[in-house]
Amino acid sequence: MFSLKGLFSHKPTTLNSPCKGELVALDKIPDDTFKKEILGPTVGIEPQEGLIFAPCDGTLSHVINTKHAVTILAKDGAQILVHVGIDTVKLKGEFFESLVGNNVQVKQGQPLIKFDNEAIKAKGFSTLVTMVVCNAKNFKAVEKSGNLGNVDNTQVLFTITANA
Repeated sequence: MFSLKGLFSHKPTTLNSPCKGELVALDKIPDDTFKKEILGPTVGIEPQEGLIFAPCDGTLSHVINTKHAVTILAKDGAQILVHVGIDTVKLKGEFFESLVGNNVQVKQGQPLIKFDNEAIKAKGFSTLVTMVVCNAKNFKAVEKSGNLGNVDNTQVLFTITANA
């Protein structure tokens, strides 16, 4: 007899760190919107270099015009915001380079944003990278899976489980 069991099971989506750096505690994020997880479950990484990678396969749905942030729509429908720095919108794109345009398919680990970490800091801005799952309420579970300390773009920081 033919069984449909397992045909509709969904493998959880994993989100890797968007950069190489140090995963920090929420209370170390100097912005209440991210610290209080107002937009959704959030992680913060103090970057060691100026390169942001796609945390998962999906569609880069929006590059912010100041090039300091992107949103990605994962294949399971998760909306992920990757944001470089605190108040870096005030730099109006200076020191940032977008490597991928809007509505482009991206692969986990693909470079998305290049930025001058030292120049941004020299202007007095934090370069802390935040990653947020903006529509977490649409999923059965969104679990943080990274430990504080050093991470790279191959380390899983979130596991997202779809509703059955």
